[in-house]
Amino acid sequence: MSGTCGERRRRLHRVRPTSTPTGAGGRRRRGPQEAREAAGEQCPASTRTLDGRVVVTLHGEIDIAKLPPVERELARLEHVHAGDVYVDLRAVTFLDVRVVGVLVRARVHADRRDTHMRLVCLRPFTLRLLEMVGGFAVVDDLPGPTD
Repeated sequence: MSGTCGERRRRLHRVRPTSTPTGAGGRRRRGPQEAREAAGEQCPASTRTLDGRVVVTLHGEIDIAKLPPVERELARLEHVHAGDVYVDLRAVTFLDVRVVGVLVRARVHADRRDTHMRLVCLRPFTLRLLEMVGGFAVVDDLPGPTD
């Protein structure tokens, strides 16, 4: 082996320059979200309106890597005033604790706008996690058109 330990460390821990927004061949580099979408992964959150109510549906494993799209979907709710918002967690198979923090922030923003935010959840583990945090209105199904 050649060189001192310090020289080897410097070589191993070099940071790649990030000042150029293009990769090899002049192509634009993809960010992590774009790379996931190109690989065929779906966004773990979608928003729709159901009988005058806003429903945000989360699905799959929601970990730290999938947190940004969830934050973006919930940030869209800041434009909903004095209505009902449901966050459907029934299709979530894993919920990182950081997502609960995002849900708490969304609930606080909803309370400031006189919007009623309810979580739709059936999984016992997720229910216990939400119960420990407290303050969430949890229901087991979305309301029908006459509710």
